[in-house]
Amino acid sequence: MDIKDGKHVALVGPSSASKSTLMDLLLSQWDVQDGSITIGDQPLTAFSLDTLQTQFAVVSQRSYIFNETVAENIRLGKPGATDAEIEPAANDASLKDWIAATPDGLES
Repeated sequence: MDIKDGKHVALVGPSSASKSTLMDLLLSQWDVQDGSITIGDQPLTAFSLDTLQTQFAVVSQRSYIFNETVAENIRLGKPGATDAEIEPAANDASLKDWIAATPDGLES
């Protein structure tokens, strides 16, 4: 696969098409056994995990809710987000009515 600089690519396909395997490799969750992965002219191993995680995004088919408040779950998408940033994000995710129905709102 060769992706040109500055391009955004989405990997979609049926189950068992190796989408998750490719992401595991790109995020250095697994080591390459055959061949190589480069970004630009640099081997994947030249990049820190933090750098790789800012270059790739994974949108899982499964949703996960952690044992934290609603606000903290939303903050997973932007650590350090202020309360003023969380409310519009919740609204964008169509959670406004659901949050309003919880006993403590964003702190539920």
